[in-house]
Amino acid sequence: MTAAHIIQRPLRGSRISTFYPIKSLPSLSSLDSAFQLQEYISLLIRLDVHDVDSIVSLPGTSKKDCEKGNAEGAKEGDKDSDKKGEIQVDQACWIYEQLRYETEKKIKLVSCSLLAEYT
Repeated sequence: MTAAHIIQRPLRGSRISTFYPIKSLPSLSSLDSAFQLQEYISLLIRLDVHDVDSIVSLPGTSKKDCEKGNAEGAKEGDKDSDKKGEIQVDQACWIYEQLRYETEKKIKLVSCSLLAEYT
């Protein structure tokens, strides 16, 4: 384990609001896991639940990112060199992960309600 990698876990007696506080969103390339997209989607949702545009858009293509790029007026060469460090996400894979995440959450809700109904 590296010094930069901190294990995040809830402590006994902690409130739900203190679980895994996200101050800033790490880049997708910094997540070193087999489940990068799943973790990235979870972090996006934990960062701001109400920012649906950034949650459902491909990484690096949200309106905020596009507005930043237009405001800076960067040249084409600069944009290409910045994109080299980023991981390119396939659109079909991104949509699949979004659907998988939503399905997983809905299955948990349904199973909890059925469990409460029949106990």
